[in-house]
Amino acid sequence: MILPRRNAICVLAGLCCLLILSQPLPAQQDLAGDWEGRLKVGATSLRVAFHITVTEDGLTATMDSPDQGATGLPVSDARLHNGELILTVAAVGGQYRGKVVAQEIDGVWQQSGREFPLKLYRPGSDAAAAVVEEESVLPIPYSAIEVTYRNEKSDIELAGTLTMPESDQPVAALLLLSGSGPQDRDQNILGHRPFAVIADYLTRRGIAIMRVDDRGVGKSGGDFNSSSESDFVEDAIAGLNYLNSRSDVDPAKIGLLGHSEGGLIAARVAAQRRDIAMLIMLAAPGIPGEELLLLQAEKMLTATNADANLIRENRAVQEQVFLRIRELFDQPLTQTDLEAILNQSGGIVSASNRTYFRDALKQQLTMLNAPWFRELLMSDPMHYLAQVICPVLALNGSKDLQVPAAPNLAGIEAALNRSGNRDVELHELRGLNHLFQTAETGLPEEYATIKETISPDVLKMIGDWVSARK
Repeated sequence: MILPRRNAICVLAGLCCLLILSQPLPAQQDLAGDWEGRLKVGATSLRVAFHITVTEDGLTATMDSPDQGATGLPVSDARLHNGELILTVAAVGGQYRGKVVAQEIDGVWQQSGREFPLKLYRPGSDAAAAVVEEESVLPIPYSAIEVTYRNEKSDIELAGTLTMPESDQPVAALLLLSGSGPQDRDQNILGHRPFAVIADYLTRRGIAIMRVDDRGVGKSGGDFNSSSESDFVEDAIAGLNYLNSRSDVDPAKIGLLGHSEGGLIAARVAAQRRDIAMLIMLAAPGIPGEELLLLQAEKMLTATNADANLIRENRAVQEQVFLRIRELFDQPLTQTDLEAILNQSGGIVSASNRTYFRDALKQQLTMLNAPWFRELLMSDPMHYLAQVICPVLALNGSKDLQVPAAPNLAGIEAALNRSGNRDVELHELRGLNHLFQTAETGLPEEYATIKETISPDVLKMIGDWVSARK
């Protein structure tokens, strides 16, 4: 909970089954290729996939959790031992152990001291078809076009979907920008696809929508974890340039819609481009990154009825970690640095909570060193928003614990006032969470249990606002 993130991997686990002794032990080459399954976490069913490669040195692999928008997670240790496949994913503190029987792997995913069953199958097999829920595909009154374009500055190709309404004239268009962490074009999270829903709704209202796989995700090139927020700004600019190049898009009516950190990226783009027709910020930060992360953790812990001492210690640890990151500047934070923080003179963590913080920090070390996180930590949205002159719509949910509505909307409003921008609408929407679902607590654990992907009222508000400006 030290640095809660919307798209962090949820707790996953499993239970090992008995090996059928009459079955011959598998060879490494039998494991090469793709494996998929569904993990039951309470009432939630999450898709999980492993991609295994056999090399001269043994096995290598990556892991996907597509319903959470996580793809290409490195498997730090992949090996086959006495017929048992062992896949360790250090980045999330998890491990899969499964017995290989024919074309199935029956095993467990272990993380944070918990276990849940996870059976893996070959994609397309009869066994996989029996457990994978089919998504219905409805006829749509618009064109869905697969697009690719280049970010010349980073020399990578980006891929996405452009939905185009039927029109004899060039139309207004929005580029969608996702929040922190690697996201696919639909912003898949816990069985919901909010960007796909937004694109469908707005395209039916005559607005072209382009949604794109983040770099290093899906069909887009590049590497997400080694990239910075400034790189994502350049990716967004490449998307705008692509839309500008199309004869069926009106270059005077191209805007940006960003969710969470995507709203910050959108603001950065709008601050430097005077050809942006409109900016929509959904649950976007309006206060400095460090202040937001401290507030986010406090809100989430409070919502879970955490002990007051734990909340106090959590903030103290965060502050010390952030201070150390600033001191290191562009040097990596190490496990030794984290131990020093926990063991500093006087102590900021009680003995009873020391293991909790040590495990949490260890799991988050990769993220703490990622360029995108460092830049988010140092960011100040108000600096960019004070330079934005295009029309702005900013929406936040009253139950958003990740980007709390009141302080962030106040920051956005104050910055836009400094810019002299008068075409501004800001709304705190009662009862909605970070994903703009109608929620009870606002905690991320609720996201998967809520059937609603995004409130229809929010969709209508966005559609009406854009239509009035297109």
